[in-house]
Amino acid sequence: MQDDIEYLKGGFRPFFTASAAWAIIAIAIFAVDLFFNVPLHSKMDIILWHRHEMIFGFAGAAIAGFLLTAIPNWTGGKPISAKNLGILVFVWGLARVANLFSEYLGFVFSISFDIGFFLVLGTYVFGEIRAAKNRNIPIALMVFLLAIAALYDHLSIIFPFLSPLWGSYFALGVIVIMVSLIGGRIIPAFTKNYLVKKGVEKGLPIQANKFDALVIIFTAVALQFWIFAGNKLAGWLMIIAAILQFVRFIRWSGYKCFDDALVWVLHLAYLMLVVGIGAIGFSLLGYMPPAAGVHTITIGAMGMMILAVMTRASLGHTGRALKASPLAVTSYCALFIALIFRFMATIIMAKYPLFIGLAAIFWVIAFTLFLIEYVPYFAGKRADGK
Repeated sequence: MQDDIEYLKGGFRPFFTASAAWAIIAIAIFAVDLFFNVPLHSKMDIILWHRHEMIFGFAGAAIAGFLLTAIPNWTGGKPISAKNLGILVFVWGLARVANLFSEYLGFVFSISFDIGFFLVLGTYVFGEIRAAKNRNIPIALMVFLLAIAALYDHLSIIFPFLSPLWGSYFALGVIVIMVSLIGGRIIPAFTKNYLVKKGVEKGLPIQANKFDALVIIFTAVALQFWIFAGNKLAGWLMIIAAILQFVRFIRWSGYKCFDDALVWVLHLAYLMLVVGIGAIGFSLLGYMPPAAGVHTITIGAMGMMILAVMTRASLGHTGRALKASPLAVTSYCALFIALIFRFMATIIMAKYPLFIGLAAIFWVIAFTLFLIEYVPYFAGKRADGK
């Protein structure tokens, strides 16, 4: 009977809904605490909770939705069963509740579901990919790294001598590498498909090669120096990584795709990854506030890439034409405006409350528009009848 529930036919349906909904709820909770001083009933303080839930809650759900949808294409296997998908979504939801009310529920409940979600997801993803002898084993291993990072966040509360930043920053580093790896495959591929369809024959995007692999490895090393050293050497490494990533980025011919929002938004998201990495480098050299680079990555790269992939994948997997609607384009623009205001908040501290509030409003608008358009698609049958 569960197999007849449309919402459980494909990991993207419940998890993309959960990701967008939690993006709204978590930011609303953060804003209410920040502006109205309403106490949070979590053992995490509001800043740690905000970081944790944006990465492990919002991004975690999006990653699960993407992987559970992509794996059948990667391996040729069957999609996850409706029962197992429902259980996984339920565990993710329990983790959100447990972290929000850990003051009452305690650490055991909070850690069990928070870490358990990534362990179960990672085990399933690893098993499917290994059985098919697919090349994406590193992506499966990254899910386990997210579990370790989530655990560290909880341990940093129990053991105050641990840095409260390492867990969230390590997870952010993992996501940067995920975006570099997956984005480096899908962006040039989708761009090439689009340009070939338009009849373009010259100047097509360069597909992933050894140069891309070297850039990703160098970026991973630079990220570790940023997380665990945080010195000027780390700053220079991050700047070099940004330059290498930019060289990689310009090889994808994004400037030829301004008339297709589903394509240019992917390029915009990746460009924000490049800018964010560079901004972190300059912050380590003392030229920018640390939050500027971090939020360029979390909002501009992570948030924008999640929104871009969710819209494109949702259209394709519900049997609809790959064309961004005016509502979707508006959501992309709203998210970019949110990034601008959040960046300004780090530069013009006198207007911090105003810019933070505006950033939160436009972030909520972006993901509300996604839910308005796509929830009906997720709840119904495929448009093409398949």
